[in-house]
Amino acid sequence: GSGVTSHPSEQPASSSLAADAPRSLGTQTARFRAAETQRDTAPKTPAQKARRPMFSDDKKIGIGLTVFGLIFLFLGVICFFDTSLLTLGNVLFVSGICCLIGFKRTLKLFFGSMERWAGTGLFLLGFLLVLFRYPIIGMIIEAYGMFKLFFKFGLIINRFLHLSPVIGPILRLPIVKRMKGMCDYCMGRSDSTLPE
Repeated sequence: GSGVTSHPSEQPASSSLAADAPRSLGTQTARFRAAETQRDTAPKTPAQKARRPMFSDDKKIGIGLTVFGLIFLFLGVICFFDTSLLTLGNVLFVSGICCLIGFKRTLKLFFGSMERWAGTGLFLLGFLLVLFRYPIIGMIIEAYGMFKLFFKFGLIINRFLHLSPVIGPILRLPIVKRMKGMCDYCMGRSDSTLPE
């Protein structure tokens, strides 16, 4: 007929190319997977380890909620003990601690020992008083409960600040030591005396 027919020698070449294409694609995929596995299992350099995020997503959310909770508590005190701001600050602060250290550790923090039950009770009592429109008394009781709960953390932070190169020399100044001694004496520490 009048149609154009391909040369017989061209048909085997095209069929061999079509057959070799999946093989080459499969080989490239296997090589890519092997390279990815080798990259994941290879020991990481210090620069690669430094690229890892310092905080997970939950801890970042926890830090944000805690900071916002403290900001709202501060604004509530500044705005003449506004009940709405103080309540929102309390909820954000406790939620931030839950996200930051986890739910089980939060329960252990508030109910871990008999010593912490007093701080937890005072904190909850102050929170209820804030809800029932007694913000000044509630915040005083709540602050004392938080002080009893987080007192040991304050000691750890104080020790860390004394060892830091910038803030440490300031905290070791005689006037700062004298003020600290007065605070310890007013708080009734047994190992503290009134500074001369």
